[in-house]
Amino acid sequence: MYTITKSKEEIPVIREVDVAIIGGGPSGVIAAVAAARNKAKTLLIERYGFLGGNAAMGLPILGFFNDREGKQVIKGIPEEMVNRMRNMGGATENTPCPHHSSYVMIDPEILKCTAQQLVIESGADLLFHCLGVDIMKDRNGLWGLIIQSKSGRQAILAKVVIDATGDGDIAVAAGASYEKGRPGDGLMQPPTFLFTLGNVNIDGFMEDVRENPRKYESYMPIEYYKERARFIYIGLDGLIKEARKKGEFPNYRKRMIFVTMPRRNEVLVNVLHIPYTDGTDVFDLTRAEIRGREQLLRMRDFFKKYVPGFESCYIITTTHQIAIRETRRIMGEYLLTGEDILQCKKFSDVITKNGYYMDVHSPDPLGKSPNPPPSSGSSRFRSSYDIPYRCLLPKGIQNFLITGRCISVTWEALGSTRVMAPCMALGQAAGTAAALAVRDGVTVRELDAKTLQEQLTEDDANLK
Repeated sequence: MYTITKSKEEIPVIREVDVAIIGGGPSGVIAAVAAARNKAKTLLIERYGFLGGNAAMGLPILGFFNDREGKQVIKGIPEEMVNRMRNMGGATENTPCPHHSSYVMIDPEILKCTAQQLVIESGADLLFHCLGVDIMKDRNGLWGLIIQSKSGRQAILAKVVIDATGDGDIAVAAGASYEKGRPGDGLMQPPTFLFTLGNVNIDGFMEDVRENPRKYESYMPIEYYKERARFIYIGLDGLIKEARKKGEFPNYRKRMIFVTMPRRNEVLVNVLHIPYTDGTDVFDLTRAEIRGREQLLRMRDFFKKYVPGFESCYIITTTHQIAIRETRRIMGEYLLTGEDILQCKKFSDVITKNGYYMDVHSPDPLGKSPNPPPSSGSSRFRSSYDIPYRCLLPKGIQNFLITGRCISVTWEALGSTRVMAPCMALGQAAGTAAALAVRDGVTVRELDAKTLQEQLTEDDANLK
């Protein structure tokens, strides 16, 4: 590869804090609130001009409840945030679901406002429109987090850094080891190009589903949809087959997923998978955005022509970026495995429970892999399991925490930990741990797990 060399530069330090969090998605938001409420001087850094990450796309929040036992698994600040959204008319009730454990439908604009309110009320500071690009230790042992913005390159000094980027960008810059993709071929779950349709007659659609069930081949029983005003619909297999025969279905998917939104007659469509995409490669991301938008109008036309109730629908919005399911998994002091999850394993350093199943989308839907691994068995399990604090501690790096999608798990286990409710709970644990370590004058690795657990329990997190 051809390279150029840039001379050393002096980078101005613009802020010194106790805890710096890079990434303002669901996990980073909760981490910032937790750290600030526990008296740490906290700064949350976000690349866009709003908070919320994947939640700001309008995706439902999955995993607050465990569907096998019907018990609530995630509480604490994540529940507080959803309750506040609900009071503003921006979230539905937690709804049990035989496929998704549970879901909360959200209004993405109310989520952005609520997340910002919580962060500011907590006393944390915000810095928008900044990318974290590098990190180093200064002469006093503090982290120097390098950010890039319209203001140029600047530095934040912090006693503890939390990587909530989802991709582990800053952890890797700090020297953390990581894995990507499925063992054997390295392929990752495909991202999805999401869009919202308006002016949908949901009642008309469901009436036709009930009258012509074979045409739709719905994934869940019709009775399930009768009982719910808002739902995640999985099906349309028969209609897709019909349209594909005529060359009028633009994607390889055989099944449709759409989500009924809090606002009446709007649905978020989750069907435009773009496989063989590496979410840490800018060229792959560009290709995925282009291919998704190339299929967008044809997918709208499919709905208008083939799906009753959608005849007069129109596109309201596409999301701010393609929705990523999987990239790097940072290697930590403990590697949570699929076997741990299936056995509902308990840990002495538990920092959250999780009851969501191992939901893995095929990384090779077109059969391109020359070396596909054997398929795994059932991913369902009888109860909830523990996620240990050690999964947040990258190997060999001091006073650094990871949270959200990029924690230390195997490829199979990621299918369970990647969804939003557990990621939010991980954020509460990370932010609390960082603040307590600063308060007690110890490293995050030296922090006593019982001290952390006591504070989390006091703050209404569920550890039992």
